[in-house]
Amino acid sequence: MVMGIFHALFGSSPKTSVASFFDFKDVKDIDGHPHDFTQYRGKVVIVSNTRCHYDEFAELKRRFGDALVVMGFPCNQFGMQEPGSNDSIRDWCARRGFIPNVGVLMEKCKVNGSGSSPVFDFLKVQSGTGGVMWNFCKYLVAPDGVTVHKFGPEKDPRHLIPKIEELIAQARRAEE
Repeated sequence: MVMGIFHALFGSSPKTSVASFFDFKDVKDIDGHPHDFTQYRGKVVIVSNTRCHYDEFAELKRRFGDALVVMGFPCNQFGMQEPGSNDSIRDWCARRGFIPNVGVLMEKCKVNGSGSSPVFDFLKVQSGTGGVMWNFCKYLVAPDGVTVHKFGPEKDPRHLIPKIEELIAQARRAEE
């Protein structure tokens, strides 16, 4: 019964056809342009289905610089919290300094169910944690593009600092 309710709300178990986060080459950004994720290979990437926490993401970006990429994916599936168009979302984020200073803003998408973003299907499979339960979920993608850690909406992005430091250190050791 529980699985039936889950599938009704979130669709069937996600599937992915890519081996690495960096294999995505044509996911659209907020302006509708294809975005190639290969440019982030070797970096730690935070992916969030939200428009909040921008101050905290800015703090992380200042701390880690080019070693960290922040990607925001607006989503209106939870409580109708993101009803605006891509244009209005972009303008709102630009006024708050998220783009271009802090992160990359992607096209509004679904994160669960039929028609969900293949990026979120990949993140759910790789993290092994199932569906996205609410906005403000954060996925931390390791520099290998395969290892994914999920943090729930209750976690402040600054809670990710120790894991980000660990992943950056691992990447630097691998380069040696």
